[in-house]
Amino acid sequence: MTPEDDAMLRALGGATFRGNVTLPSGQIIGPDEVTALSSVYADERRHDPDDFRRQRFLDNCRPATAADYQAWLDGYRARGGATTHDYDYPFPSGWFVLERSDVTMPPLCGSRAVHVIVPEGMRLVVQGDLYARPGHNSAYLMDGFRTVYGGFPWVPTYRDVL
Repeated sequence: MTPEDDAMLRALGGATFRGNVTLPSGQIIGPDEVTALSSVYADERRHDPDDFRRQRFLDNCRPATAADYQAWLDGYRARGGATTHDYDYPFPSGWFVLERSDVTMPPLCGSRAVHVIVPEGMRLVVQGDLYARPGHNSAYLMDGFRTVYGGFPWVPTYRDVL
């Protein structure tokens, strides 16, 4: 399912359908599946919209490893980038994720913020303006070894990622 498909189902929010629905990707889904998916979105959205958006994003990611981050950091440094923080503990894989498919990153803040490594060739869509409104999220792009962040630049090193 593409980010556009996801956005369409989210917008339907609990609607009931009698016929098939063609999603923006061209995928056709039946009325029962559309009703079930849009109901899940509507129900979860009622509880906490930020947690819902964060979880939908994380469903398209996996925990990043120290090797994933080291590969990005090596490329970043090779193009002249500098680190901003040095930590005396191992790489915290629970704080970083690796995107597995094109996905939309919601503008999350505080403890909900996400630090995502975007593999080469993947597309990261940011709700809002990529450079001005990504929330407190950080994106580490393998294409060009760039970083995009909300708030302040954060390019850390760890005991096992130097």
